[in-house]
Amino acid sequence: SVTVDIIQILKTNNVKEAIPIFKELTTSPKTRIRLASIRALGVLQDMDSASIFKKALNDTDESTRIAAISALMQINDKSAIPDLVESLSDNSVPVRLKLLEALAFFNDESAIPASIKRLDDMNALVVMKAADTLSNFKDKEVVDALVSKLKARNPDVKVKVIESLARIKDSSVLPQLRPMLDDES
Repeated sequence: SVTVDIIQILKTNNVKEAIPIFKELTTSPKTRIRLASIRALGVLQDMDSASIFKKALNDTDESTRIAAISALMQINDKSAIPDLVESLSDNSVPVRLKLLEALAFFNDESAIPASIKRLDDMNALVVMKAADTLSNFKDKEVVDALVSKLKARNPDVKVKVIESLARIKDSSVLPQLRPMLDDES
């Protein structure tokens, strides 16, 4: 659409004077326009759009929700952490992956319980991303949760959990890893 093209041009040329227009367009009934506007506000790093990005976490469109998460990272809005944590139950796997990426980016301990919960996600990619997110925290609760996932059937999940534990550098987990060295699966 022409509207989306105009948004792209203004965004690419860093036309900050267009920010009020982009904000207005985030409520458009047209998904592509909402998405382009959220992306533009994020790229332009408009700090005053944080509430718009938080609201967009509940948009009906998956790509718009992902763009809102990216925008919150672009403006480095740590006040969004509770909103990101709350959104971790999103039905969309790509959205949950992006949320975990954002929580890792913000590196805030308040995200630990929700990230641990994602270790039980039905999707292996989400479980691996949760393990990766948790590797930022040297915390007994985190280590215990990761150790419990060493029994996972999926070998990719196991490897990611071991990588995460290695990054945490807690030598107390070595006895649990030793038997796995004989496992050829």
